[in-house]
Amino acid sequence: MVLWSVPAYLPYVQPPLTGAAVAAAEERLGVRLPAAYLAMLEVQNGGELRATWPGLPHRRLAGIGPHFPSITRDDAWWRRPDDGDDIWVPDGAGRLVAFDGGGHWDLCLDYRGGDDEPEVVMVDVDGASVTAVAKSFDAFLAGLVDETEASALRIRSGIGLDDLAALLGDELDCAFVDQGDWAHGYRTLHARLPGGAQVWLSENRVPAGFHREGRQVVVTTETALRLPADPRCRIIVETADDDAGQTRSTLQHLGFGTP
Repeated sequence: MVLWSVPAYLPYVQPPLTGAAVAAAEERLGVRLPAAYLAMLEVQNGGELRATWPGLPHRRLAGIGPHFPSITRDDAWWRRPDDGDDIWVPDGAGRLVAFDGGGHWDLCLDYRGGDDEPEVVMVDVDGASVTAVAKSFDAFLAGLVDETEASALRIRSGIGLDDLAALLGDELDCAFVDQGDWAHGYRTLHARLPGGAQVWLSENRVPAGFHREGRQVVVTTETALRLPADPRCRIIVETADDDAGQTRSTLQHLGFGTP
């Protein structure tokens, strides 16, 4: 499974990993980082994930480097509460190493049981709790689910994005609205069907990376596939609320075979 999101949101990607950076991070954290975590960073040093743990809000993996998000930054709210702050702090907080978080929660490597392979836990600040997620980082990776890979409908013909939107809109009695590329670094067209179901259209081949400058999205000249296992796929169709039934049948009626 390809775990990193395409395109990469470049501000979240650290410089290429080095042995010196790993050694410095482990010395600062006082732990030995899991081999599976470091192997991921060898491919890409942090960033947004395409595959996530079911039921958890996480979407990224902190790398090792000088800028946010880095596993060495100690940005968790409970890490250093200000004097007078009424913030719950978990027991053994110094042995919890956060690798993703959203202020109210953090996913952590839990070294409180010793220096061997840490478990993965979720620290919930609002709920004042620490919940087990996976027995190891390897197990955490094995449990990630790529929802786009699993559920996306694939268009393999040479039709363009806008032409497909026009055809589908006529058949489904809806209008597709161009959402632009701000959110993801590639264009997305969105429609809400009369029954309430939603449909998104986007291309499979997109820029390999992007960042934002002011109100502009700046993309790389290099491209990559969002579904690398299906290079024949030209357009990805994603749905919600109709289990892809109405959209799938309409695409088949229009002559587009979909897996």
